[in-house]
Amino acid sequence: MEEDVLELVAVNDMMEPENTAYLQRHDTACGNLPVRVELDGDNLRMDGYLVRIMSWYDNEWSYTRQMIWAALPV
Repeated sequence: MEEDVLELVAVNDMMEPENTAYLQRHDTACGNLPVRVELDGDNLRMDGYLVRIMSWYDNEWSYTRQMIWAALPV
């Protein structure tokens, strides 16, 4: 039986990238993430995979209305 795989390609967060990286590493509910998490410019690198950090906010539709998912590998 094949194992399902989920690939994280982007996060939308209003915090500074340093804070986002820290919180990806250390979660109060799940504990420490067992992969390497580091900043790569204004993005994350998680176990070598690039994860874009976006900070889009729209008052009417919350965070997601302005996100341009077509520009991401999803």
